[in-house]
Order: sequence, then C-alpha cells, then structure tokens
Amino acid sequence: MRAILPLLAFAVVLLVAYAPANIETNASLAPSDTTWTWPDSPENLQVLPAGSGPFELSQIMRGFTKALGVRCQFCHVGTEEMSLSEFDFVSDENEHKNIAREMVRMVWAINNDLLAGIDGLHEAEGMRVTCYTCHRGGVTPLTRPPSPRWKPPSDDDGENAEDDSDRLEHEDDEDHDHKVAEDHWDGRDG
Repeated sequence: MRAILPLLAFAVVLLVAYAPANIETNASLAPSDTTWTWPDSPENLQVLPAGSGPFELSQIMRGFTKALGVRCQFCHVGTEEMSLSEFDFVSDENEHKNIAREMVRMVWAINNDLLAGIDGLHEAEGMRVTCYTCHRGGVTPLTRPPSPRWKPPSDDDGENAEDDSDRLEHEDDEDHDHKVAEDHWDGRDG
C-alpha cells in the first residue's frame, strides 16, 4: 500500500498540472479518429499508476503532447497516416517511450525528494516541476536563457522534432550566444 500511494499522488500531480479548463480534444495535437477510444484497462504502464482509467490516461498523454509539442507517434508505434486504432500503444519499440518513462521518474524524484526536502518551499508555494518546466513546448529542453533573437518552437507536428535549429533565427550564432551566456554567468562580461 505504501508503494501505491506515491504513484497515486504522482498521477494526481500530473492530472492537476495538465488538466485543461475544458475537456475538448485539441485537434491540432491529436490525429483525428472517431472510432478509437481510450482503453479501460491500459497495458504496459510502468511509471503511471496501474489503475489509471481512460480519463486519467487521456489527461496525462495530452499533457505530454502540450509540454513537448509532439503527437502520439513521437513515443508510440504508429504514423501520422494511421488511425489511432492501428497504433501499437503497448509496444516499447519506440525509444522515446522509454526516455519519457525515465523523465517521468526524474520529475517524480525532483518533486517528491528534492523539492519536498526544502523546508516550506513545496507545500507553501506549490513549487513543483513538470515536463513543461524545461521543454517549454519543444522536444529539446531549454538549458540556457534564450538569446534576444530566440523565437518560440514552431507549430510543426513533431515529425521533425529532433531538429530544433529553427529556435534561433540565426543558427550559426548559437555557439556565440552560448559563449556570451557563459561569460555573463561566469562574471566575465565586465
């Protein structure tokens, strides 16, 4: 029972973090398919609570799509041209699915071990991290402050998600921007 409570609490955190104001499907993120429904008893849940029902699972998955700006096929076996009923959601063949599991474990550890260990921070201010904390709607987490020329991730469908070079107007300036940021943070900018 003690092992189930933290997982259940984590599921609640995910639901609260990503629950939309309305429950409508975001058509720009999910392939259209009127015959597919969320499973009543999802299989192969390794980091999500085993008792997750259709509503909980849909909210968590939609949260991932919004936080990373991707679609189902980014982590699951399927293509844009396939209907959702043709996807193999149980399969572990897509490496992004296992990466996502490790990231969920990391978020869990940060929120429940690290932040919870800072007296007064976690409960008093509701401080927690989510996928969006670092990803900000893109596949690649932002690891440094954006340059003045930074522009938000494009609205592509995740097909070219590995290539985030368009996040800077001038791709060639990325190394320069990184050096300028390092100098600033190391106190070498005068």
